[in-house]
Amino acid sequence: MNTTELRVPGIGRWSAEDILRQPIVKKVAGDEDAAFCSPAEAGLRAPGPAEVSLEAYHWGSLSGGKATRTLSLVLLLPFMLSNTAIWMLPPAPATSAALARAICRLLAATLTVMYVLSVVGVAVDLVAWQCAGDPRCTANRWAMSWLADVQPGQRAALAALVPIAAVGAVWWLGRHSWQMPGHASATPAPEGADASRLDAAEFWDNRALLRRLTLLHVAIALGTVDVVLLRVVAPHDGRTLGFGLLALTVIVLGAAVALLCRPEHPHDGADRRIASAVRAVWVAMLAVTASTLGYAALPRSQWHPGAELPGYESLAAWLYVTQAVLMLLLAVIVVRQRSRLTSPAFLGGLGAPVVVAFAVGFGVAFSSALLYAASYHLDRNLEPRPRRLLPTGVPPLLPPVAYRWAALGFFLAVAVTTLAVLLDSQLTLRRRRRSAAEILRRDFPDAPPERQPRVRKTRDAIVRAQLTDRSWPLLSRTPSYSC
Repeated sequence: MNTTELRVPGIGRWSAEDILRQPIVKKVAGDEDAAFCSPAEAGLRAPGPAEVSLEAYHWGSLSGGKATRTLSLVLLLPFMLSNTAIWMLPPAPATSAALARAICRLLAATLTVMYVLSVVGVAVDLVAWQCAGDPRCTANRWAMSWLADVQPGQRAALAALVPIAAVGAVWWLGRHSWQMPGHASATPAPEGADASRLDAAEFWDNRALLRRLTLLHVAIALGTVDVVLLRVVAPHDGRTLGFGLLALTVIVLGAAVALLCRPEHPHDGADRRIASAVRAVWVAMLAVTASTLGYAALPRSQWHPGAELPGYESLAAWLYVTQAVLMLLLAVIVVRQRSRLTSPAFLGGLGAPVVVAFAVGFGVAFSSALLYAASYHLDRNLEPRPRRLLPTGVPPLLPPVAYRWAALGFFLAVAVTTLAVLLDSQLTLRRRRRSAAEILRRDFPDAPPERQPRVRKTRDAIVRAQLTDRSWPLLSRTPSYSC
């Protein structure tokens, strides 16, 4: 039997020639981004049996690139983790599996809401509401000084265009990814048993599901902006129109959430009818958003706004409470499903709740950093502290306290996890060294004296690998996020 030794490098700008240690290589498959390469010299093989040949997987620009690309990947890390978590769920009965997947989808939706609320916090709360309402903050700032002459409701409506534009930008990026060659399909989708074949291109074609999820997330994002605006202007007006728009927004949001939790069957003809419902919800949310912006932009008299954006802090707090409850429910469901595992699984079968928790934690950290950095800049480079005593002439910018507590909980969990891993590594070091030495004596019983430095390096590598194996169950038992 012929065997191929595949060499995959770590992160860095490794060339295929460096990986194979050959001056000339040839491409076996792939493109400029990622490719499989082999030595151009015929007959070159790896040390060992004669049937083993060499190949290298060249990452290309996937493991490197410009700083802007790296930064964008870091900022998108919460969303990438949440997308990965749903594939880490252990096997379970249909009802339990559908519930776990629905919770993962809801947690992903809360990340979208968190993203929108952070942009709303900067544009609407800090800039248009707090800073624009205080002459001391707008002094010598031509870009926002004109907002001081605009009524509060109209300022909020104008600033709401910023998070709406941010949602539109993310939506455009999502639509652009569908046009990539990996999502192209020129053949009609098969039906029946052939639709589930791994060698069928349609099995990997997830464009329909991506469109559905993207439209729903866009609707949820726009609904979040609408709720923020309506909670500002509706109580002030006390009119039926404002509260009616708020109720309609909540209804459309509920429909989007319900469709988001519905199990998908991409190759089921009956399930394809749900696409019309998704588009209807999206169109309805667009109409509600336009109506909300128009209603908030109406002129109003005798409005003396307070220091903080009404309702914004409570929305952020309830978002974190909802995330904590959903993660707890997901953990309970996954723990009950672990008994069905027949083989070792990532993080002992708890990969989904752990990865989701880190996704939420990173989202909290990024959102808090954005809000407090903006507050720090607008506050004349003074450290923002809730309810602090301010010097004369400094505007009292107050980011919601919920962001501070949520970020503190995440960083505390990371610190506790790191400390637990370090403590475990020291307490088990002697035992892991004995186990590694036993493995080396069994695998290399006759190692000559001149090879002892190499033997010690191998032993240390085994010791580090054993620590990694021990850390996964430790991480899966460590609380990861708390508000």
